[in-house]
Amino acid sequence: MELVYTGGSSEDVTANTAVQTLELAHRWQVDDVVRMVENFILGLLTEETFEDIASSSQLLNLPNLKRARIAFAEASSAIQLEAESKTFNNSVMALLGCTPREEHQKKKMRRML
Repeated sequence: MELVYTGGSSEDVTANTAVQTLELAHRWQVDDVVRMVENFILGLLTEETFEDIASSSQLLNLPNLKRARIAFAEASSAIQLEAESKTFNNSVMALLGCTPREEHQKKKMRRML
C-alpha cells in the first residue's frame, strides 16, 4: 500500500520481498507498482538472487526484466556454469535457452482404456 500511495518504501527491501510484491501487483494489475518494482528488482540481480528473481518473474512475462535477466546471465560466468550443469529449475533453464533437467523431461505414459 505504501508504494501505491507514496511511490516508495521506508524499509529496506530484500529480493524475496520485491518478487512477492511484483507478483501481487501483477495479479491485481497495479501497473504503476509493477513498473516501480520491476525497476527496483533490476538493481537486486546478483548471482545469489538470480534464480529466485528469474523463475518468479519468468511467469509474469515482463520484457524489460527479461532482457535484464538474460544480459546478466550472459555476463556472469557463475550463472553460465550453473546453466551448463543444469542446476536451475526448468523455467530458468527455458529463459536461458537450455534444455530442462533430465528428471523433468520424462513424459508420463498415457493409459489407453
